[in-house]
Amino acid sequence: MRYPLPEAEGERFDFFPRSVMEIWSELDAHAELGLERHVALHYFYDSYVFVNKKKTKLAEDIRVGLEMAIADGSFDRLFLQHWGEGVRRPRLDERVGSPRS
Repeated sequence: MRYPLPEAEGERFDFFPRSVMEIWSELDAHAELGLERHVALHYFYDSYVFVNKKKTKLAEDIRVGLEMAIADGSFDRLFLQHWGEGVRRPRLDERVGSPRS
């Protein structure tokens, strides 16, 4: 079998964890992939914004803006507007390993 993702070549894995941010497009594109529907791995990962090291004012503006958006709830609203369906779709609260299970 030819796998769509190089990481899965050679059947080296029984399990290949994917983020809820990426799994749906991969499943849509590659019907031969499967989805484990009962277990969830829950871990935090960072996302970075890189700016030119000479643009210190820009870096500070981004930091302050993100902190303000988190504090007033607009970050969560914007996040859910764009990613909400992908986060709700796997029903994480019903899975073993979910922080809410």
